[in-house]
Amino acid sequence: MKIKADLLRTLLYDAVSALENGRADAMLRVLQVKAAAGETATEVTDLAMRVCGGAAFRKEVGVERNFRDARASTVMAPTADMLYDFIGKALTGMPLFG
Repeated sequence: MKIKADLLRTLLYDAVSALENGRADAMLRVLQVKAAAGETATEVTDLAMRVCGGAAFRKEVGVERNFRDARASTVMAPTADMLYDFIGKALTGMPLFG
């Protein structure tokens, strides 16, 4: 879980740097972070639920809430599938919207 969170943090920092410095790949990095964040949150909270076992379902532990919140990224727009489409367009020089 730590490795996945650290990988995502590195991608996030690069996206922020791209935005701050006006790099040409800034929009691509933002799309990548959004897609990766949703998937990483889902993976990490799934692992947390498994590690914690039955205790993970106790509200005062807080794991189940994070688990449910992470799942929202899979159904709320833009979904990961939409983001992958945008990323593909950005990589191939196609307009993102339209």
